[in-house]
Amino acid sequence: MKAIENERPEQFHAFIEEQEGAVTELHMKYDMLVWYARSNPKNWDRPKVMERIKLVEGSYPQEVKDLKSEDGEWHHGFNSGMLACLRLMDYPLGVVDGLKEFPFLDT
Repeated sequence: MKAIENERPEQFHAFIEEQEGAVTELHMKYDMLVWYARSNPKNWDRPKVMERIKLVEGSYPQEVKDLKSEDGEWHHGFNSGMLACLRLMDYPLGVVDGLKEFPFLDT
C-alpha cells in the first residue's frame, strides 16, 4: 500500500476519496450487523433497542436470516472481520495512519 501511495500519491488519494461513501455505507452496515448479533435479547423490550433491532432486520433481512441460521457463528465472524477491515480503511487519519495503529482499532 505504501508503495502505491509513494509512486502515485495524487491517484492514490483521489481513489480513496472516491471510495469514501461506499466505505462509510459498508462500515455502517457491518457495524449494525455486529451490534445485532451481540445484542442481548433481555434488552429488546427497551424502545431504543427495539427500534434499532427493527432497523437492522428491515435493512438487512438476508443477513439477519444468515445470523439466525445454523451457520450464524460463521456469518457473525465474517461480519466482525469486515467491520475490522472497514474500520482500518475508515480510520480518521486515513488508511496509512490506520495501519500504524493496527491492531488497536477500537471496537
